[in-house]
Amino acid sequence: MGWGVKSLIIALGVIGLLFMGGVVVVVHVSPGIGAVGAEYLRLIIGDQGVAQMESVFLKINDTVRGIEYRTGLVKAAAPWQIPVTGDTSTPHIAAQPATTLRATPTTSSTAAPTPQPTSAPTATISSSPAAGQAPAAGVSQITQKMPFTQWTPQPVPAMGNLQGEGVWEPYITNASGQVVAYKTFVQPDPSRPYAVVAVVAFNLKAIQLNFVLGTQEPYASKHPPVRASGTIPSQDMTPGVLLAAFNGGFKYAQGQFGAMANGLVSAPPREGLGTIVIYPDGRIKMGAWGTDISPTGNYLAYRQNGPLAIQNGQVTPEVSNSIYWGYTINGTTVTWRSGMGISKDGSTLYYFAGPYLTIDTLSRAMLDAGAWTAMQLDINNYWVIFDTYTAQNGNLAPQALFPEQMTSNINRFQYPYTRDFFYITAK
Repeated sequence: MGWGVKSLIIALGVIGLLFMGGVVVVVHVSPGIGAVGAEYLRLIIGDQGVAQMESVFLKINDTVRGIEYRTGLVKAAAPWQIPVTGDTSTPHIAAQPATTLRATPTTSSTAAPTPQPTSAPTATISSSPAAGQAPAAGVSQITQKMPFTQWTPQPVPAMGNLQGEGVWEPYITNASGQVVAYKTFVQPDPSRPYAVVAVVAFNLKAIQLNFVLGTQEPYASKHPPVRASGTIPSQDMTPGVLLAAFNGGFKYAQGQFGAMANGLVSAPPREGLGTIVIYPDGRIKMGAWGTDISPTGNYLAYRQNGPLAIQNGQVTPEVSNSIYWGYTINGTTVTWRSGMGISKDGSTLYYFAGPYLTIDTLSRAMLDAGAWTAMQLDINNYWVIFDTYTAQNGNLAPQALFPEQMTSNINRFQYPYTRDFFYITAK
C-alpha cells in the first residue's frame, strides 16, 4: 500500500474521529460547538458525507437512549417543571393565573370567527368563510384582526402517561397581564416514551407573527446583491413588545425552499410546497404554494420548508416519503424536530419542538394538539430553539422552552443571526 493511500486512510480516519467527537459534543456537551464542527466538515467531505455520518450517530444516540430508558438509568420526563395545585413557585413569563386547564376531549364545536374588513387587496387575498362555515379543504382560515377576548386553546388528548401531559399551562402574558400563549406537552411515540413534544399555542387575536431572514441563510445565491440584517427591528426589541422567538427552516442547499421578508426574496418559492405567509396587515395563512397560497398575492413575508405535514386536518401522504423531511438526513431519522401549525378556525398559532422524533411522530403530535394545517421547520438539537423574553433591569432576558436542553447561544435572536427565524410581538 503506497504512502499516498495510507495518508488518505489516516486522514479519513481522523475526520471520522473528529465527527464522532463532534456528535458526542452535540448531543451531550455543547450542541453549538458540534453544529459549527459539522459545518466545517461539510466543506471537507460535502453534505452527503456528513449526512451519512450524522444519520449513523443519531441512530446510535437513539439506541443508547433506549437502553438507558429500559434499564432505568433515565426516565421519561416533562420538558419543564410541572406545577402542582397551589404551587405558585414555578416561574412564568409574568404574573399568571394559578389555575390550569385540563385538556380532555369535548364534543362541542366553535364557530369560525366572522371576517373583518382589511386593507389588503381583495384581488389577491382569499376570502375567509363566514361564521359557522368550515374553511376550504386543505386551507387554514386566514386569521382576522379582532378584539381581545378570553381565550384558551382547544383540548389536547393525552398520548402517554406523564403527569401534566395535555394540560394547558399559562405561559406568556402581554403587558396588561392577559394570557396570550399556553404551553403543554405530549408523548407521541409509544416505542420512545422519552420523546416528548412541547406545544405552545398563541392567541392570534393578541399577538403578531414576524419573520426575519438571516445574514447567511436561506439565499439562493452564494453572493446575493443584498442580504438581510438578521436582526429584529429596534422598535420590536422592547420589553413588553417582544414576547418570543423561534427557529425558521432549513438552509437553502437542503431543499431550495422559498423565503421572503419585507420585499427581499432570498429564495424563490416552489410550486406545491407548504408555505406560511404574512400579509401586510398582519394576518397569516398556511397552505400549499400555487393552490392555497396565490403566487400573485401581496405578502409581507413567506417561508417554505418542504410539503405540508398536516392538511385539512389529516397527515399528508408525503409524510410517508422520508426523503422530504431531512434533506441531509431522512424523515425516519430520530432527532430534534420542530414545526408550526394553525388551528381550523384560524384563531391559534402552534409551535412544536422535541427530541427523538421522526417526521411521523412529529406529525402525529401536531395533529393531535390541534393543528389543522402544519409544516415542519428546522431539525437537530442546536437549530431547534424557542425563547421567551422578560424584562430584567430594563433589558430583555431570554428563557428557553426546554430550560435544561435549549441552552446553547440562548440569546442568538437578540443579535444579527446567520439563519432565518420567527418572532412574536404583542398587538
